[in-house]
Amino acid sequence: MKNAIKESHLDLKFSVSPNSDNLITDIIENRIDIGLISESNHEYLKQIDTHVDAVALKRLSHLYLVCDLHHPLLKQEITLESIAQYPYVSILGKPEQATSDPFLLYCSQHQLAYRLKNEDLINHNFNIEALNQHITDTDAVALLPFSKIYDHSNQMPNLHVCRLSEIETERLYLSIHSPTLYLVTKKGPLSSNISWLVDTVGHIVNRSIH
Repeated sequence: MKNAIKESHLDLKFSVSPNSDNLITDIIENRIDIGLISESNHEYLKQIDTHVDAVALKRLSHLYLVCDLHHPLLKQEITLESIAQYPYVSILGKPEQATSDPFLLYCSQHQLAYRLKNEDLINHNFNIEALNQHITDTDAVALLPFSKIYDHSNQMPNLHVCRLSEIETERLYLSIHSPTLYLVTKKGPLSSNISWLVDTVGHIVNRSIH
């Protein structure tokens, strides 16, 4: 991003914040100019449509398993059922929330019992350090739709990160919409700098996320 700004010769300063308790509210109240959300709930998108513009950037069609390097799950067949046998760390939300974790939603729809390890700590902040802390040297697991976790797995030498098989991914998304990454801005005209930033972030996301 810094290189893109430098090459554009724009007098533009920005800060990246991974921490927002309510991104949509922060955008509506002008604390944040643009944001990224992953969402599969079309009803939720309709609810926020009156306040913000959400532009679809990329469908997140893969899932990435994260667990301790010596996790017993790695010694058995990795299925949705075997994953549910272990404490689960979610960063996306519970099934009863507007925005929910696809795996937890799948478990809820198919009467598959699960144990949520971070019951009181779920948020929408993708924080590799916090995830590492929850999973290293524990029997907890996580399933994430973000390829970023795989790309940065070398920063987490104590964890095993792999892509869930296509068969299990298709099973999960058979009755649940896979999430899409959306770029969100407040409704109304954007300044030329913000418009440029929106376009640039969109290009970067489509180029870097798989």
